[in-house]
Amino acid sequence: MAEKVHFEIKDFPACRVIGKQIHVDCSKENPIPQFWDKCFGDGSCSRFEEMKEYYTQEHGLIGYMDNADETTFDYIVGMFLKPEAPVPEGYIYRDVPAMKIAVSWIEGVDLADIVMSAHGLTVSALKDGDYDLFTGPCSYCAEVYDYSRFVAPQAEGKKFIMDYWITVEKKQNK
Repeated sequence: MAEKVHFEIKDFPACRVIGKQIHVDCSKENPIPQFWDKCFGDGSCSRFEEMKEYYTQEHGLIGYMDNADETTFDYIVGMFLKPEAPVPEGYIYRDVPAMKIAVSWIEGVDLADIVMSAHGLTVSALKDGDYDLFTGPCSYCAEVYDYSRFVAPQAEGKKFIMDYWITVEKKQNK
């Protein structure tokens, strides 16, 4: 069972998300796992190894979600990179302004369980604090796959952690 093992609110600087994108319709079968397989299989993810000079402090692969409505959203397999990072041919980008984000570390042994639990656990952690979800322009959430917390522990057969980020804003009544 997935559980939240860390939570914080932090300032995240302006950056550029670069990657490959699909549009997800929540009323249909989830295409995201197959999209990750495609991006690894066709070399899309390894392309970021050539862009190390543009890495931000947080430079793991990400699943970035935005443009959400009641039943659809855009999903980008990519990376957060410095704002001046060039966009390789065939990739898309989003310029993301500096924002406050909630960061949760969601731990478990089953990726599907972690992914399905991350949003709810993060929103639940916001309830008693000074922040609410920010749902205005440039709002997003992201699965962040940090090497030391996600990749390395899985290779050793241990519990692993997926970071989950979501944009927040100060509560109006506080």
